[in-house]
Amino acid sequence: MVIVVLGMMYHDGHTQNDTLWLRGKVENLSLRLYRRAPEVVVSRTNILRPNRVIVKVAPLQPDGSFELKIPLVYPIEECNLSYASMSIPFLATKGKSNVKINGDSLDKAKSPVLFEGALANINNQHTRFWTAFNNWLITNPEKKESTDNINRFWEALTTERERRTAYFSSFFPQPEPLLSQWVLSSFNDIVVARFYDKLLQTDAPFPASFSSLVALDTTQILTFSKANSYDKFIQHTVNTTPTPKESTLPVKVLSALILENIPNLSEEEKERLSSFTENGVAKMRDINFLNTLFERRKDIMQPLSIFETYLKKYASVASPKELDYIQANFYARYINSAMPQTMELWYHHIRPKISNQLYKISLDELHHNENLDSTLINKTYRQLSGNTQININEALEPISGVYLHQNAVADGNVVWEKIKRHYRGTPFYVIFWTNDELGLQSLEEARLLRNLYSEKELPFVYLCEQDSGEDLWVQSVIKNKNRGLHIKLTEEQNDFFVNSWEITRVPHSVLVDATGKYISRDAPLPSDQKGWEKIHNKIWR
Repeated sequence: MVIVVLGMMYHDGHTQNDTLWLRGKVENLSLRLYRRAPEVVVSRTNILRPNRVIVKVAPLQPDGSFELKIPLVYPIEECNLSYASMSIPFLATKGKSNVKINGDSLDKAKSPVLFEGALANINNQHTRFWTAFNNWLITNPEKKESTDNINRFWEALTTERERRTAYFSSFFPQPEPLLSQWVLSSFNDIVVARFYDKLLQTDAPFPASFSSLVALDTTQILTFSKANSYDKFIQHTVNTTPTPKESTLPVKVLSALILENIPNLSEEEKERLSSFTENGVAKMRDINFLNTLFERRKDIMQPLSIFETYLKKYASVASPKELDYIQANFYARYINSAMPQTMELWYHHIRPKISNQLYKISLDELHHNENLDSTLINKTYRQLSGNTQININEALEPISGVYLHQNAVADGNVVWEKIKRHYRGTPFYVIFWTNDELGLQSLEEARLLRNLYSEKELPFVYLCEQDSGEDLWVQSVIKNKNRGLHIKLTEEQNDFFVNSWEITRVPHSVLVDATGKYISRDAPLPSDQKGWEKIHNKIWR
């Protein structure tokens, strides 16, 4: 089943997505492998929400075949194909493609994947390079530069980029242009992302001379590295741009907002507002007039003023290309916290302001998904209301693979024993999270980790602490779409887990083996790559 369902035509008719139709087959599929990994996962991202992947899942048929329809925003997008322990990036474009996965070669050094159809030659060449490149990095690790000097750090980054570029050139002396663009742009975007990370870590000012070196890449190919560089850019911009001393909107801007968005204005009101938008000057009695109109439809004006104030903050420090992305990204920044009617207002207000057509289509995709989510959130909340769901097997499944459960009458020990019985015979991973910025970030990171393991191989359990209201919990689960079992804790249940696992910070993770015994009561968090490398072999020993 598909986790994120994207329609071909968005609700207001603005855009029609291109689509990749991916068919494939896992050859030499044994019963053991099918039980371990009964589905294929393909993920991509949206440039306006670069820290989140969009996942589609295809169940395997008995003969090992599968098929997916993947909507695309960019003419060419990097996607990730995951099956069992295998994870391979590939380029997607509209049309039909096929892929063969050799089930006998999943854990071998040589790539077990063969692409056919659109961009097949590029993808097969890149798969050979990708496998060899990652092995080369293991035996030829990067020399880390431990310095707070930005110029020296940049030199180290560019030296590493040149080293990787040289390896690529030796692997493909005469690469196809698209393959070269894909690989080399990714190498460069890695440099840009790490540069912004360093600025954030050291609180160093942005060197003006670097502006052209780290400019946003607006070419019509979207890779995960590009998305990550955009994410680091927006993090740095938001964290380092000071709030203006004057936070009110100029009379000219406020008047235009009222004129464009408040219905049933009289001719006299329209005339006065028009004069303010032309001259940008108003007397004190005119300010009172503007405030009165603002209060008339505060439900409309307040959200729009929030956006315009946000835009004003960055207008003086960002280039036009950067500002275009900043205003488009605004919608995504508040997607988990604003009400649906506010998101609707922002969408229709922001979209006409965006110059980059691909940002517009990306915004359309986000808004389309937001509308789908809102409908599903309301339906799920109604179904859960007053339902104690005593048995985990009766958990509500609003999205394929996403289960919601609550047991308001059982104590914490009973809930924990039910979880262990439910997953008896299989190791499982637990994430104790709070519905705040850190908690939501852990859900995003868990989705990336989730893609590395099949649900049969390592189920995920998400325990939401007791302070979050049921409505916010449902909203977060539906919007994040993390596959696994989601449980909303009561205060008593919350205290049981906090005390049992000696939780001192959240989010907190726990790993349990197939017999129900702890592998670790303080397991690596989803983003702790080194921690997972150390503990991986203990899970299935």
